[in-house]
Amino acid sequence: MKPLVIGTREDVAGFALAGVDGVICSTREEAEAAVAHAGDDTLVLLSAAFAVERPHAPLIVVLPSR
Repeated sequence: MKPLVIGTREDVAGFALAGVDGVICSTREEAEAAVAHAGDDTLVLLSAAFAVERPHAPLIVVLPSR
């Protein structure tokens, strides 16, 4: 299983330091598209900024807000 961070520039940059790939999004629509394009073997780490009122699939982990 491969991790993928989807979220704000700060979240993606922080995880990049640990070698985790990411997609920087500025709108909820961009984040939804990135989640939709994640592979079946991907563990999605989603920024709290984009997780509000979103039903979560089983393999999505919401990062706590700061």
